[in-house]
This record gives sequence, C-alpha cells and structure tokens, in this order.
Amino acid sequence: MTEEELYTTYKGVYLPKVVHFRESLKYYEEFSFRPDDILIVTYPKSGKSSPGRSVEVNGKWKQKKY
Repeated sequence: MTEEELYTTYKGVYLPKVVHFRESLKYYEEFSFRPDDILIVTYPKSGKSSPGRSVEVNGKWKQKKY
C-alpha cells in the first residue's frame, strides 16, 4: 500500500486512516461540553467495571444501552 492509502493529513499532521477519519477529527475539534457533563477517566487497561461501580454508588446513574 502507498503512503497516500495508509495516511491522511489533517492540519499538516499525518494520521493513520484506519483510526482517524476527517469527519470524526472535524467533529472532535468542534465538540463542546455542556456545563452539566461529567467525565469519568481511568488508566488504560484498568477495566471498565471499577469506574462504573464508582458511579453506581450514587444511585441515580443509569447506563445507556446502545
């Protein structure tokens, strides 16, 4: 495969096409948080159950089913 097939350039930065699409990069750049948004951040490979349990302790949190 050629470099052009593997990578996309966004604002002068080469990014792998497999991971990054121009539409998603533009979306993330224009994204803004609402004042009532809550971020739950964990370390990689820490699993997703621990953060979920921490939030469930509140009792008001309901996980969305996608």
